Amino acid sequence: MRKLFLIITILSSMVSRGQVIKETSKPVTQQKPVKLAPHASEKNATPVAPLNPGPSVVPYYLRAATVVMYTGNDNKEMLSTISITLSRKGEKLNTITNGQPNPDVPLFASSPSQLHKNTEFRINTSNDIVLQSLFTTQNSLHELGIGQIEKNGLRLTIRYSPNFMADAWKLDKVSLVLRVQDANGNSHPALDYKVIRFPKSQLMTNDKRELVCETDGAFLPTP
Repeated sequence: MRKLFLIITILSSMVSRGQVIKETSKPVTQQKPVKLAPHASEKNATPVAPLNPGPSVVPYYLRAATVVMYTGNDNKEMLSTISITLSRKGEKLNTITNGQPNPDVPLFASSPSQLHKNTEFRINTSNDIVLQSLFTTQNSLHELGIGQIEKNGLRLTIRYSPNFMADAWKLDKVSLVLRVQDANGNSHPALDYKVIRFPKSQLMTNDKRELVCETDGAFLPTP
């Protein structure tokens, strides 16, 4: 009886081992990847546009300047002369070089033929004077750059030289007309034909020979 029980136990063990071997010998099937549904925020997301550097900055220059002078109730005599200079203002006093403020840079001036020695400026009239550029080559064009002028502004200087010490000239108003263009002659969208009106008047005499008008960096007249 004991021998029969032993034989049954051995047979049962063999059957169990064969079942295990058969199950473990089955080929392993590869699972397909599960595709997740997009999140709600991803569905509504706006595609990111590539960075746009924007249009390149076009350099503009002061290409022409005209001074309009209004004579009041005292004329400029025929033999009395005038000269005009338009300069880029030097650095302000808090920016100094060797203890001194940087000097102005003359940009335009009246030519020697524009001294108007033989021209009378009659009372209650206006006279236009087209100034000549002092920088006429491409290499020097940067001196007329608007970016340079915007740092400190412009200074317009009118000098009067009377023919006789008792002569006088009543200068009622002064306007400055600017032409601002790029290197190809295209107009600046806001500054071309810029008219600056200076609220200044002065009786020019032998003792008061100079009238100075200034702008800030935004081309606005300053006191």
